[in-house]
Amino acid sequence: MPKTVIGPKSDLGGKMIPSVTLETILVQRSDRASATIDEVTAIMDPDKDVYLLIDAVGSVIWSRIKEPTRLADICAELLASYDVDAETCRQDVLAFASDMVERGLAIPT
Repeated sequence: MPKTVIGPKSDLGGKMIPSVTLETILVQRSDRASATIDEVTAIMDPDKDVYLLIDAVGSVIWSRIKEPTRLADICAELLASYDVDAETCRQDVLAFASDMVERGLAIPT
């Protein structure tokens, strides 16, 4: 399932990070540029001047949250497309989504 491979987590200055559940609707921050090449997505964080690289499954999730999307809907799509059990899918999607929120790259709505 998705893995982030490069980049520090954002400094939230002691702010509480919202909890992420399958009912969370998540959307990319509009001020973050990204590009996908050969199923790997690079996301630029201009605040930190770093790139974050995500694998093919992470790239699918990232592309789905270009528009506000419920995480449970993303899980359903992944379960239909990949050979993964439901619990692993849920855990991995929630971990990826939480990481994107912690890094300041996505916003729960």
